[in-house]
Amino acid sequence: MKNILQALRANVAELTPTANCFNVVRSDILQSAIRTVQRRAFNPTCKIDVVFMDTLDGSREGSVDTGGPTREFLTLLMRAILASRFFVGPEDSKHLSLDSIGLNRGTYVTIGKMISICIVHGGVGPHVFSARLLCQLTGEPAPPVDVMEIDDEELRSQILRIKQASSILEVHAAIASAASNLALLGSLTVIRTMTDRDEVVESALKFYLDNRLHVPLQQLRQGLECLGVLQAAVGSTAFRRLFSGGPPAPLTAEQVMHMFAVNYSVRGSSRRSEEERAVGYWRDWLIDVEAGDAVLVVEDTENRVTLNQLLMFVTGADRVPPLGFPGEPTINFLHTVTVFPEANTCAMILKLPLHNTFESFSDSMISGIIQSPCFGYA
Repeated sequence: MKNILQALRANVAELTPTANCFNVVRSDILQSAIRTVQRRAFNPTCKIDVVFMDTLDGSREGSVDTGGPTREFLTLLMRAILASRFFVGPEDSKHLSLDSIGLNRGTYVTIGKMISICIVHGGVGPHVFSARLLCQLTGEPAPPVDVMEIDDEELRSQILRIKQASSILEVHAAIASAASNLALLGSLTVIRTMTDRDEVVESALKFYLDNRLHVPLQQLRQGLECLGVLQAAVGSTAFRRLFSGGPPAPLTAEQVMHMFAVNYSVRGSSRRSEEERAVGYWRDWLIDVEAGDAVLVVEDTENRVTLNQLLMFVTGADRVPPLGFPGEPTINFLHTVTVFPEANTCAMILKLPLHNTFESFSDSMISGIIQSPCFGYA
């Protein structure tokens, strides 16, 4: 997978056209991205530039994209794509949904292009495509249709009732209650035998799960051909791990401890003593975060952070990219009177506050990460 990603990324030119600038509103990530990708002059084979509107000032200082904003944006964009109306199903097994307005606008092509951009430019994959969706995209035989894959609760209940009917009379009653939906699926017919019942169930499932999505799938494939992503998925089982099989395992406290280098002051100085205490607090805090024990209660609401949220705060990515980070995340220290942690997502620097007690350190870390309007300072 890494070799394929490196080969795909090698085809991305270092040039960044003006049309490749994503002007991003965090509250509307998906539409911000769609506007950019649908620009006539947008070129996915060139580098992209990301500007978050809530960190933009008159000189654009603090918003220049040298890596951090791109990592954050692509991570948030993939989340927004999978949470959009174009996908349905449980969090770990997403199916394609039918959106006729999006289909008419060709939005499925744009969705495919955005997924390709996330993968090639940032190493951010969906990870949660269902086995059926992945087979539909790669052209492999799909698994047998299953009534539990139907996302429409009413239709799923109706087909289950037909499937579980134990007599022709029960089948007729179930068919009658589902007549309007079966007619839309082209599966309404006269039932004389239980074999007829099974054929109705099978035809309804195949149409709902496969046939009605034929054109959206064609559009999505077209978008995924951008940057060679679909071709790579067809040719490599390893590369498909970016699409399916669930997200990578959660980070551990030990992994995060070893991930960061620490910039200490001179040994023996008063600053060094404060910094060593802060690192001790930091390591204990990571262990608490992993266990779910780092909790801050504010107005009867429990606030927790995860190690993935912490990584997002510092680097802009909620997990280590398949090709790794461009450098080593680093810990610096805030010797000024500062309560909360700070971060620079481009340089991947976490600035730890200095507190006299572990409890105040823990509270400040949780508050700083949760209340931050963005994931650090690019």
